[in-house]
Amino acid sequence: MTVDNPREFGQADYSDDDVNVVPQHFPEGNLELDGYEAVAYGRIREGSTDFDRIEPKNVLAYAAQAVRLVRLATGDDLSAQTRSDLSQVTSPRTGLRADRIFDYHLNRTWTWRPITK
Repeated sequence: MTVDNPREFGQADYSDDDVNVVPQHFPEGNLELDGYEAVAYGRIREGSTDFDRIEPKNVLAYAAQAVRLVRLATGDDLSAQTRSDLSQVTSPRTGLRADRIFDYHLNRTWTWRPITK
């Protein structure tokens, strides 16, 4: 797996089984990862915050909500073009494509209730 790592990070005490410790270090730049390294790359939490990890997901959830609201308000369906644009975006940490997260949020069941007084 090839990733474009935006920043250097690692973990000296990384273990995938809580028994065997295999230090992992990921320098900034293009990296070729084997299976073990790819899993470590996606799991290591040192050097980032919870907000760093959830921000991209939230941005896609908001985009899906905006597309849904435009469709409800105007009848215009922007989902195909948005999905096409997002299919070109892949997480450097996890390999997950943005269009898949967008579709998940776009297709969630939302209950709309009228405001009553």
